[in-house]
Formats: sequence, C-alpha cells, structure tokens
Amino acid sequence: MTLTWLGRVALYVAFLATLGGIVHQVIAFRTKRPSRSLRWALVSLVGIVGAVAVMQFALITHNFSLAYVSENNATFTPLLYSITGMWSALEGSLLLWSLLLCALIVVVLRYYRRRAEDPVVSWASVVLFGVSAFFLGLMCGPADPFIHNGAKVLQGAGPNALLQDNPLVVIHPPLLYMGFVGFTVPFAFAIAMLITGRVHDRWPLEQRRWTVLAWGVLSVGIVLLGLGPGRERRAAAVADRDGVYSLGHRAGPSRTLSSLEPLAGDRHVLTHHSRDVLHALGCLAERPRLFLEHPRSAVDRFLLRHRRARRGATRLAR
Repeated sequence: MTLTWLGRVALYVAFLATLGGIVHQVIAFRTKRPSRSLRWALVSLVGIVGAVAVMQFALITHNFSLAYVSENNATFTPLLYSITGMWSALEGSLLLWSLLLCALIVVVLRYYRRRAEDPVVSWASVVLFGVSAFFLGLMCGPADPFIHNGAKVLQGAGPNALLQDNPLVVIHPPLLYMGFVGFTVPFAFAIAMLITGRVHDRWPLEQRRWTVLAWGVLSVGIVLLGLGPGRERRAAAVADRDGVYSLGHRAGPSRTLSSLEPLAGDRHVLTHHSRDVLHALGCLAERPRLFLEHPRSAVDRFLLRHRRARRGATRLAR
C-alpha cells in the first residue's frame, strides 16, 4: 500500500500543479501581472518525476503489490527490461508521456521567460498546461498505474515476450514519445495565434524550429522502430495469427489465401515450409507472394505439379 499511496500522491501533486498553472496564467494575463507559471511547471515536473521514480523502484525490486508490476514484470526479468517495462503497457506509457511533456513545458516556459507577458506566450502556456492536465488526469482516474494488487503474486506474468529480446526498446519508444510530445509546442502556439489573431506575426516562423526538432526526433525513432523490436513484433503477430512460423523451423498449420495474401509485401515475414501455404495454392487465380525459405526452382516445380493435377482433375470431371 505504501507504493500505491506514494505514487498517487506524486501524480496528484503534478495534476494539481498543472491546474494551478492554468489558473495562475489566466489571472496574470487578465490582471496584467507578471507571470510565474514556470514555478507551477517545475512543481508539476517534480511530481511526475516522483511518480516515475516510484514505478521504477517497484519494477526494479519486483514489488508485485502494484497490479501493473505483476502484469508487466517477473522475478526472472533482467534489470534492463524491468526498467523498460514501464512503457510496455498503457498506464506506464502515460507516465513516460507525461514526464516528457512536463519537462518540455519547463523548457518552453524558461525559453520564453523574457516574453512571458506576450499574449501569444500566455495563451500557449495555458494550452500546454491544459494538455498536460489531460494526461495527468487520465492517470488520476481511469488509467491509474498505481492500483494495489489484492492477490498475492510470487513471480509475476512478465513483460511482453516481444519486448524482452532487443535492447533498442530502451531507445526508440522514448524517441517516438519525444517526437509526438514535441509537436505539442507548435500546436499550443498555433491555438494561441488563432486566439490573439496574430497569425501573420513572427510567431509562425518562430515555431519552425520546434516543429523541425520534433519531426527530426520522431524520424529517428521511426527508423529505429523499423530496425528494432517493431519488425520482430510485426512478424511474430503475423505468425501467431496466420500460423506462419517466421522465426522457428516448424511447419505451421495450413491457412487460406485470404489470410496470407495481405502479408505478401512484408519481407520480414518468412515461412519455412510449403505446408504453410498449401491451402493458398487452391486458388490459383492469385499466386501467393510469400517469401519462402526454399530455392526458387523448388517452389516453381511445386506449383507446376499442382497446376497439372488440377487440370487433370478438371478434364476427368468433364
């Protein structure tokens, strides 16, 4: 129960700080007083850092008193994948997302602290706090990552098996999140420009750097996703759904052409045995384009024999 309450208190501090930042910024804007919204952003960042620290402590120590830990960690999980287990499910991913967003708000408010009284900066700050409050509010309610586990768990279910075999899982999810979160800045300033009517001011050009930065980080994350566990995850999902053993050496169950044909363009989906596509050959109008780990000549001979057999059966039927 201790970790549950510590995590929730940290989340509530972060959430209330974002709400306080919204109220403070609106009052400061209306009364023409100097804005101190950076302080609220710092408090929110401290709160979410505390929540992340509690979750990481629970994952590293395999504390199964949290339901999230028991569902996404196990006693045999290595340290590296215990750490990355925080973003292996929805609730933990929201923690990482909010951490990056709160840190970004601090950076933006500090960067524009000399122009804090500008109406565009004021309204952009309100939007940024509002977006942060939305995600923090989700974790304070329906997506609570600190739910206490009523049952006594000795080992834990462990993280997704597809997220345990590639160290790039440490890098590319945070990069993807940083890229997506980074677009919050141009979005907030775009809303602020629409509110103030200053769409032809210097601000559109000012936001180009934030957009390019977010786009660049997101591009790097997407490239790493294609090189890392994203590729294996897609292939394994195909193997599980369609019975194609993309990483093993056994022959999978025969499947129909309708289920296999959409996968034809994926060069990472391999089948090791012609039995895997036997039923697909029943419809010769569409030739399966799966990439078999057989010599091309052997596949062609197999198809030719099947066509001849079908033609002979058709002539006998006539």
